[in-house]
Amino acid sequence: GNAVILKPSEYTPRAGAWLRDQLDAELPAGLVGVAQGGGSVGAALLDRVDAVTFTGSVPTGRKVAMRAAERLIPCSVELGGNDAAVVLADCNLDRTVAGVAQWGLHNCGQNCAAIERVYVERSIADEFVRRLGRVADALEVAPHGEHADVSPVQSHMQLSIVEDHVADALERGATLVAGGERTGTGLGYRPTVLDHCTSEMKVMSEETFGPVIA
Repeated sequence: GNAVILKPSEYTPRAGAWLRDQLDAELPAGLVGVAQGGGSVGAALLDRVDAVTFTGSVPTGRKVAMRAAERLIPCSVELGGNDAAVVLADCNLDRTVAGVAQWGLHNCGQNCAAIERVYVERSIADEFVRRLGRVADALEVAPHGEHADVSPVQSHMQLSIVEDHVADALERGATLVAGGERTGTGLGYRPTVLDHCTSEMKVMSEETFGPVIA
């Protein structure tokens, strides 16, 4: 019987509205509501609810957790990360390349649990990177509304972050194996593999949230 108010990202309002419509068809009227808008709407909601769960960035998650603590209400936050995969020399190479490509590029890499960086044992590193680059090069990026292997980046803001992280890596000595540029259509960005990355590069120390595997 606990009512829920869903506050979707201001960049994906239709997804939240669609989910509410599906729930309305099964649940008592008014049990699930949707509040659309930017950060000010989310902040206002925090003053009116009895518990909160939040999925989003670390800076916003801190604000949510602090306000929840002030009000002494339950709070659960799932924030951004920079997930790593470790590839050992005795792996099934074909299966591992396919798995890293899938979980690094699924939903254009715009997934809190996406693989963003990969550590590979030296004895198989060159071959692994070569195969992963070949997979990335073969993937087709979709314009908005069309089916293909990889979706576009979600917004101009996110695309600028992706481009900044790739440029930073290349300026600091990374090797571009595949991708590294826009498709030229909409917000499409080619699946990108960067080799010889180091810890001071943004692609290794920050969440890129795009079709980039370092």
